[in-house]
Amino acid sequence: MVEFGDVFLAAAKAMASVMILYAIGIFLAWKGFVDQTGLRVLGNLAHKLWVPAITFYTIASGISVEFLRANWGLALAGASATVLGGLLGRLAMPLAAPDKSFRPWFVLACAFPNLVAIPLVFIEAICRGEAPDKGEAARCVEDATTMLFTFALLFPVLLYGPGGSY
Repeated sequence: MVEFGDVFLAAAKAMASVMILYAIGIFLAWKGFVDQTGLRVLGNLAHKLWVPAITFYTIASGISVEFLRANWGLALAGASATVLGGLLGRLAMPLAAPDKSFRPWFVLACAFPNLVAIPLVFIEAICRGEAPDKGEAARCVEDATTMLFTFALLFPVLLYGPGGSY
């Protein structure tokens, strides 16, 4: 059974690298090395470069040509879930009655579920709670994370392609 401590530790670990960048920004601003514009640049770097780079680094070791050959269905299932979510968002629009300006965002929110932060915390907590030793727990986390990101592999293509023009 997964304990509260496992979930809390997994969440704290996932946030630690981002918090380090924030701490560096706070320190630099406090000492006067960076002004408001510099802080904005650091924030953009964290959001657009640092976090995606950490995510890619985390999963890149688990993806190979052999893995993609064996698990191509996960990427197809993820793309299918996105298309289905978009269609359901369109169908739910009359019931939800969002403002006209919010309608595209409503459909996109239905199409692209949160498959990163919360599931990653659950993966780590479950693997820590179920695996008999740390080595096996680490393998479990690596395998499950790779599978999750394979499922979401085509999300950026769909989001910035058809989703961006929606």
